[in-house]
Amino acid sequence: MSGYEWGAYASPTSCTPKLALGATSLAAYLQDSFAYTFSMGICNCRNTRGGSSFSHHANCRAYDCGIPTNGGVYRPELGDPIHQLLGPNGRRLGLDHLILNRIIYSARSPNGREYKGTHPHYNHAHIGLTAAAGGNLNYASIVAILGPPVGVPIGDEFMQAGDKGFQVAVAQKRLDALGYDLGLFTPFTGPIPAWWTEGAFAKGQDGDFGGVMTTAVSDFQADLGEAVTGVLNGVAAATLGMSGSTQGEKGDKGDQGDKGLKGIQGNPGDKGDKGDKGATGSRGAQGAKGDRGAPGTPGANGADGEDGADGKTGATGAKGVKGDVGADGPDGPQGEAGVGLEPGQEIEFGTTGKVL
Repeated sequence: MSGYEWGAYASPTSCTPKLALGATSLAAYLQDSFAYTFSMGICNCRNTRGGSSFSHHANCRAYDCGIPTNGGVYRPELGDPIHQLLGPNGRRLGLDHLILNRIIYSARSPNGREYKGTHPHYNHAHIGLTAAAGGNLNYASIVAILGPPVGVPIGDEFMQAGDKGFQVAVAQKRLDALGYDLGLFTPFTGPIPAWWTEGAFAKGQDGDFGGVMTTAVSDFQADLGEAVTGVLNGVAAATLGMSGSTQGEKGDKGDQGDKGLKGIQGNPGDKGDKGDKGATGSRGAQGAKGDRGAPGTPGANGADGEDGADGKTGATGAKGVKGDVGADGPDGPQGEAGVGLEPGQEIEFGTTGKVL
């Protein structure tokens, strides 16, 4: 596990459940690379299990890659190749974490640490993408980094009438996608197998190689120009991605055969790359001058203010100090002796008093 690298982790800040290119491209690549895997979901507006922050599923930038278990027990031969493929290229792909088998891989712990969340992730690999990769990662970019999907066969043994189980259900699912009739679903007798629930199988994909399945395989072989045996092996099995076929020695060139049947319709092509940015548009003409607005209505008179509070009475001034009694002044000089007047005499007022 040495050399694992991951992008910077950042939780979503809102719930925007709009299917994004990155997770769908990664899902398609992993299903092409590992035939036994299946989708357990991309978009889900919720918090992380047991946490308070939004899950990457809230922004549709996480892919839950389903993996068959053995009665709920993790199968390392199926799960380990997934993190071994993605781990060394996580940062280049724009992956910011991966949770599988009670281990979380991220930039904090590139080679993994114990995951203490509520879900052990025994039956699926939870793969989170950065915001940039969630919107921009495409199938061609994944191939440029990881190489073309090599396909991991489920088994090399052929399948025939009487076989039952997960491998048969996968073959039925792929024949159904190509348009071959697999009939109605036959209810299980007893408990529903865990692999059937985890694999999201439906319709006639019951894992029972019966008469309807034999007919579908025979029709498929006929359309491929192969010998019709009703046994799924050889070119038919390899075309479904179920097993490889051993190439024999090159034979002599045969005579030209009759015109073959119309080939099976191919899968839809990958989404095209984003187009170049369009040229800047010309500046629009200036709009006409608007009419002058009508005068505004005068505002209402303000309400009368409240009377001010009465002022407090000032403090009484201090009583003045009584002054001392003034000292007695000095005695004036003694006046001159007055002159007595006879009856009829007057005093002439001059510089000196003179009796007239």
